[in-house]
Amino acid sequence: MKAIFEFNLPEDQNEFDTMTNASNMWVVIWDMKQEFRRLLKHDPENLPVDVYNKVESLSTFFNELIIDKKIPDIL
Repeated sequence: MKAIFEFNLPEDQNEFDTMTNASNMWVVIWDMKQEFRRLLKHDPENLPVDVYNKVESLSTFFNELIIDKKIPDIL
């Protein structure tokens, strides 16, 4: 099976850039998830309680976005 994407440049430049940078965007998402995990699991004693709670809240929100947008292989 093949998938071929075709763009009319320069009109579709934004779509082209999004497609060609998708793997980099995926890596950024993965790195953010890992940093949330590290802070919450391995470094909680170095965070004030209010900061820990905020990181936990942001991590939950971030995970919900990933699920809602159906980003594969992250969770």
